[in-house]
Amino acid sequence: MKKLLGIDYGDSRIGIAIGDLGSIAVPYSVLKAGDAFWDELGQIIRDEHIAELVVGWPLSLSGRENERTEATKHFLKLARERTGLPVHIEDERLTTVQAGRNSVGKARIDAAAAATILQSYIDSHADRSRHTL
Repeated sequence: MKKLLGIDYGDSRIGIAIGDLGSIAVPYSVLKAGDAFWDELGQIIRDEHIAELVVGWPLSLSGRENERTEATKHFLKLARERTGLPVHIEDERLTTVQAGRNSVGKARIDAAAAATILQSYIDSHADRSRHTL
């Protein structure tokens, strides 16, 4: 089964989660944004045999793009270039709020938010994978 890596992108911290289609997403770690980020992400991708990335897509509550969306577009471009993996987006509205209810510690909220994003992606693709022969 394809292993997926969920990303909750932020300016200073980046939440990471891992899961498979048809499985449950699990918070994995929080990485600091900066020079070492891409090396650390590459190591996780290799160690965990990641096949695809799922990045949270920030929209306003009304569904409009905003400043965070623009920053995330740049991150998506870099993610594709630096990892060579397929990169998907998943609506992340309210994921940090939901993750905050289920997590302990501010840093862990970012990993929990990544898991919420990834789980949403997994759930939305579960019906399609069940019907594949």
